Amino acid sequence: MNTKRMDDFIKTVTNGLKDDTELRLDVTQEIKSHIEDTVEQLKSEGKTDEEALEVTLKSFGLSEVIGEDLLKANKKRMKLRSLIKLFLRFAVVPEIGR
Repeated sequence: MNTKRMDDFIKTVTNGLKDDTELRLDVTQEIKSHIEDTVEQLKSEGKTDEEALEVTLKSFGLSEVIGEDLLKANKKRMKLRSLIKLFLRFAVVPEIGR
């Protein structure tokens, strides 16, 4: 299978999540797993690796549109996670010089 093509697709789809590395990794893994499962299903139906990947990626739709939808769906979550990280940075780090 053309993993570069799949990786490029996933990178484009998750680009809007780049400010939250953990979330981006989670979403990347989920999308990759879904693509691999679908490709394997299509291969079991007689398609070649490339045909299966082509059909799978087309079934997702335009990567830019999916990326926008992912960002919209996770924007509040990203803001909340960012605020929690900021709070924890100041709350957990002991004061120096006490």
